[in-house]
Amino acid sequence: MFGIPDQLFVTIAGNAFSALIIAAGGLFVFFSNPRARTNQLFAFLMLSTLLYQVFYILAALQREYFAAYFWWFLNSVDVFITMAVVHFVLHSINRASAWRSYIRLTYLTGIAIFIYAWADPQAFLPLIEPKLYFYFYLEAGWLYSVMLAYFLLFPLPPFIALIAAYRRAQGVERRRYEYFILMLLIGYALGTLNFALVYDIPLDPLFGSLFGLFFIPIAYGIFAVNLLDIRILARRALVYGLSVGGLAAVFAALILVNDFLVRAVPYLSFITVPLIAALVSVTVARGVWSMSRDTERLKYEFITIATHKLRTPLTRIRWEVPGLLERAKGDPELVAGLQRIDASNSRLIELTNILMDASRIDEDSYAYAKEPVDLHVLIHASLARFDSALKEKNISVVTRLDPDAGKPVGDSTRLASVVDILIENAIAYNRNGGSVHVSLSAERRGVRLAVRDSGIGIPKADLARIFSSFYRTDAAKRADTEGVGIGLSIAKHIVAMHGGKMGAESPGEGKGSTFWVALPV
Repeated sequence: MFGIPDQLFVTIAGNAFSALIIAAGGLFVFFSNPRARTNQLFAFLMLSTLLYQVFYILAALQREYFAAYFWWFLNSVDVFITMAVVHFVLHSINRASAWRSYIRLTYLTGIAIFIYAWADPQAFLPLIEPKLYFYFYLEAGWLYSVMLAYFLLFPLPPFIALIAAYRRAQGVERRRYEYFILMLLIGYALGTLNFALVYDIPLDPLFGSLFGLFFIPIAYGIFAVNLLDIRILARRALVYGLSVGGLAAVFAALILVNDFLVRAVPYLSFITVPLIAALVSVTVARGVWSMSRDTERLKYEFITIATHKLRTPLTRIRWEVPGLLERAKGDPELVAGLQRIDASNSRLIELTNILMDASRIDEDSYAYAKEPVDLHVLIHASLARFDSALKEKNISVVTRLDPDAGKPVGDSTRLASVVDILIENAIAYNRNGGSVHVSLSAERRGVRLAVRDSGIGIPKADLARIFSSFYRTDAAKRADTEGVGIGLSIAKHIVAMHGGKMGAESPGEGKGSTFWVALPV
């Protein structure tokens, strides 16, 4: 094809594909945050790898000896790949300062090899000659062997440090390190295949041409620390879509030229390419699904850490307030202020409990109590807790509670959280001087709790998403800037765990809304 032997064409095409991935991915990661040191070092790694790939392609295309020798000689840029790997890995595990001397040694050694190669080219590359299907390929000089030893051995201590950091790490950090480890394994496993033929080992460099695939796990590892940034999540979703679409296009092209590939690569059978395409497609699909689930896990992991950090100071405040109230009995104004502090602190503790529920939302071991729950008591208790907020916004409350409504069997603490979430939302997203209607009625085989407000309402387009985690309508963001959009998703989960259903209704924006819960008895 194009006057190039078929096998050589396939190998060059593989290297070109890797170079394209490296160039596009490197630019994307770098410009996502050019000032970040991690991104700068990643760009250095991508640039040095890209140069190696480009020089390899140009060298493989040359039919004239001296032109081929020049481009093959530029394999000396391999030393910059080693510098980038060592520095990037140690920076990524926060060990760059502690390993400063080793990083300097890596740079000095690599630069020394590079300079010596240019000063004495014969020591690095004494000659080139035809090998396998290549017009010319490298013959190693003693300095080339030194360079290869440097390329393989200098990243080894940082890799061991990375393994040690991985074993100590937990949560998000541990997942990041998994991707860094995978990057090194893929990159070195595939990249070193090109060196075999240098030493006359008849190993086809075709498979080494795909070592640019190491970009995929490392790029994800970089973004793993930023999963709570919605803009980055959106960009990553776009990258997933483009990646899957790009791979589909590549596989479609490969299948179309399957006959050519079978002729070009003798050990390929007619079904090899379609089989590989199918297996990789399934693997990529599973990977994308796993990554999308990681996003939710990381959000809840963050919530778990944050709530545990909040619980200690809040508990200490609760312990101190009774003593302060006792000492302030002679000052009614001070007593009133301390009581407000105590009430606010209690609400913060309740919020941390709700957040902890969110972090455990997928844990089967988080057992629910099973006892008859009097919803009348929960509703009155919740209204009492929010009495000051109701008075502050001058909101009237109308209750219509059926005394014959049955008692659902479940966990009273969690059902109390559901009632609190509904009433708190009805207040937060209501207008001053508005109203809240709370009703409890008997239904066939169950009870129905409904909370109706006269507030901002919900656009019909948002009703289907209102119970999604971290989702908030634009009107909700304007009405309550402190909300995070998890209350309703938690409430719905609790209701579902009780075998019930939860829904929302609204005539439209600015016309109020009704949230209802149906529970079996």
